[in-house]
Amino acid sequence: MLQAIFYVIFPLLALIFVYFKRKLSYFKRRGVLHNEPSFLIGNIGGIGKSVHLSDVLRATFEKFKGKDVVCGFYNLTQPIYVVMDGELANSIMIKDFSNFVNRGFFVNEEEEVLTGREL
Repeated sequence: MLQAIFYVIFPLLALIFVYFKRKLSYFKRRGVLHNEPSFLIGNIGGIGKSVHLSDVLRATFEKFKGKDVVCGFYNLTQPIYVVMDGELANSIMIKDFSNFVNRGFFVNEEEEVLTGREL
């Protein structure tokens, strides 16, 4: 039984740990400015208890404003780019809008008849 734990469970836990550490090093590997994420919760620790998501995003924006055109943010283990340049944001939202299909918004078209098709 002890051998099974040693040969199966420990390597499995090590693989899981390495997998999540790699997911949380996405921005570091690409040289994108970002706050260091906490293991498994990324940069959203405390959201819903003491702070709101908009406060965390604003603090991230203020910290990296003027240093680059984008910075990184981790929602749990999902990397999210935060666009800080107005011209780049304009280009993304107007010219290249159809190229960015995963925008992260869900709208119920039955309840939101007017704006449901806009997003």
